[in-house]
Order: sequence, then structure tokens, then C-alpha cells
Amino acid sequence: MAFYKWPDKLIEPVGFCNWIRHGDVYLEERHVRATQLLSEAAETELGCVQGGWGVAQLIMEAAAREVDRLRSMVRLLRRQKAFIVDSRVGYEPTHYKYLIVKWFADIPEDAKRRLIDDIGSIGPF
Repeated sequence: MAFYKWPDKLIEPVGFCNWIRHGDVYLEERHVRATQLLSEAAETELGCVQGGWGVAQLIMEAAAREVDRLRSMVRLLRRQKAFIVDSRVGYEPTHYKYLIVKWFADIPEDAKRRLIDDIGSIGPF
């Protein structure tokens, strides 16, 4: 979870990342409500956090450190624009239009394909 502390000391949540285990992988979801909130905050206070995307990247990097003991983390891509951030933290496209993956283990290509097909068969998560 990510928070922003306003100058008047009010602390607000700006985003989160959660995941569930599915076999040898984690299915990840993240949400950043920061775009409007951060547009109201002073840019100098935020540094690298621009338009909410910096928050998303920080959240996903922290999540990956927590779960990298399994083969991969898979994410359902709901907006194509989000892939800009996802690719910066190591996600890559799959043969499913809205499914992306970050590999933590070196596994053969045929095993990767079976894993992705398994996840693709469960539908949106």
C-alpha cells in the first residue's frame, strides 16, 4: 500500500497491490488512485512520482520483492497505457492480449506457454 502525506499532516492511501497464489505463480492486481490526488500535490514534493505512474512502479517493485520465490507473477492488463510502467518493472506480453507476466525463474519456453495457457483459461481475475 502507498500513502501520501499532505502538508497539513493528513495521510491518504494512493494505491495498493495485492496478489493471490495460483499453483507456482501469483496473480497480481494493482490500483493507483493517485492521478487526481497527485495532480493536486506539489510536484516538488513528489520527485519521481509523476501522474501516478511512479506510485504504481514503486508498489509493483515492492510486491515483486515479496513474492519472487515462485516462478512468476502474472497480471491482467486492463489498460494498455499501464503497460508502460509494467514493462519498466520486468513484465512482458504473452500471447493473450490482456495477460502479462514477470518471470522470476528460468524455465523452458514450453513450460512458460503451458503456465500462461493455464492462467488464460481461468478468465479475468
